[in-house]
Amino acid sequence: MNRTKKLTICVIAAIAIFLLIIGIHHVLKLKKGQLFESYVFEGSRLKIKVKARHEESFLLFVPGAYYGYESKTNDEDAWRPMFTFQFDDPLEIPKEQIKEINEHVIYAFIGWIYSVTTDSGKTWDIWDGTERQGKWPNYNGGFIEQIELDPSGKGTMYLFDKTGFLFPAYTNDFGKSWHIEK
Repeated sequence: MNRTKKLTICVIAAIAIFLLIIGIHHVLKLKKGQLFESYVFEGSRLKIKVKARHEESFLLFVPGAYYGYESKTNDEDAWRPMFTFQFDDPLEIPKEQIKEINEHVIYAFIGWIYSVTTDSGKTWDIWDGTERQGKWPNYNGGFIEQIELDPSGKGTMYLFDKTGFLFPAYTNDFGKSWHIEK
């Protein structure tokens, strides 16, 4: 066997091993690990608890973190799940991204996920920015940078997209739905 064939076989074998490791990583799925931070937001009628857990690492992959959001009214004993966000880096819980508009309307956001209740936590509407990628002109996906809501339900969400553009989206219903025209 000549040298070129041996080199080709070695390169193909290395690629196959790399793809096998990636495949195992995705099949096994990273799991929630040790709690490294928790926070409870206390509104006038509703509490939101955030638990940040390390992601258990696998082989050479750098672990990230899971942020689990739960809510309960002041009259309830049990916490109810809202959403979980997985991020590539274990960052501090963004406490300033949970806000109360009034006793019925509270919202929270992290990364590209936004959640709002308009009935004091009985129901939650979830907005996932990844679902808008490619559907809104000029929006390439990205993180929610800031949200401004007024008591009438009108507001603006600023998304920092992958190209560095601050992309505005608008709502008239406290963020149950967002659109790109004012």
